[in-house]
Amino acid sequence: MSIRKAVILAAGLGKRMWPMTKAVPKPLLPLIDRPIIDHIIEEARASGIEEIAVVVHFQKEVIIKHLADEQQIQIIIQPELNGTAAALKAAEAFIDHEPFALLLGDEVVQSRTPCLQQLMDVFQLDQAKLVTGVEQTTQEKISAYNTLACDEWGRQILRITEIVEKPIHPISLYTSIGRYILSPVIFEYLPDHLLLCKRDEIPLTESFNTLVEQHLALGYLFEGRRFDLGNKKDWLYANQHY
Repeated sequence: MSIRKAVILAAGLGKRMWPMTKAVPKPLLPLIDRPIIDHIIEEARASGIEEIAVVVHFQKEVIIKHLADEQQIQIIIQPELNGTAAALKAAEAFIDHEPFALLLGDEVVQSRTPCLQQLMDVFQLDQAKLVTGVEQTTQEKISAYNTLACDEWGRQILRITEIVEKPIHPISLYTSIGRYILSPVIFEYLPDHLLLCKRDEIPLTESFNTLVEQHLALGYLFEGRRFDLGNKKDWLYANQHY
């Protein structure tokens, strides 16, 4: 089944980028001459995505105005900032039981073949319910991301056996980036209410690990380069590189 829909998570406060993001929401910060979110939308469309939902909250009016003239883009408002799982849950009706792409709104990937397209190709070939882009990062950076335990399963394909968010003691230097292809079954594992989570925010990692435990999650060592635009140093570096 082809992947027609994508969800972009763009609701957060962007605290690591303050005070810039007090004035301009993080998805609209420039990467050279275009907002970050424009690069992400371009990747999705170049991968064959037909319909896109953008989940917003902080400074939502500014993002809505920017996207007003875009075709086939639906805005979904996250009522309160209570985590990425809650943000994705808000898009359940939009997905309507189809497999879909999920993109984080503060990462871009530079590659010859769109990263999302690479993940779609892996998803179509296997019975996995989750495929994510994977890169090998550094000991210094891994604690800000997640760490993966995985087994080699095929050329560039890894069978994920555990995901640990922001690890103190990393399992490995493999980390998943903000690009995912998901089966709609993921909505069965998203908490229905914040009270189901002990923390203030509901992370997606816990729901992803449910699929991992069922041996339904794959990582793909994608061809390309990921740029994390969620902190000032890497945002400046990405602008210099581009």
